[in-house]
Amino acid sequence: MQPYKWRIIATIIIGIIKFGIPMLIPLLIKFVIDDVINNGDISTPEKFTRLSIALGIAAFIFVIVRPPIEFLRQYLAQWTSNKNFVRY
Repeated sequence: MQPYKWRIIATIIIGIIKFGIPMLIPLLIKFVIDDVINNGDISTPEKFTRLSIALGIAAFIFVIVRPPIEFLRQYLAQWTSNKNFVRY
């Protein structure tokens, strides 16, 4: 396993990122409810702007960032396991 040490470490780090992305949903819901919807100090257009920004960030993360991370994690895990399996 020594020659593949850095690939295994990269797979673990990318896996943490991959499984951490869905955990952003509760944080986003908390922000929307506590800081936008229940905030009486800001106007309706400002609420709409903040909700649009939050939705844009969530869409960017889930549509643009997450798929390549999932692919890279799967690729590295498969590549490393195949190399170790063939080697022994």
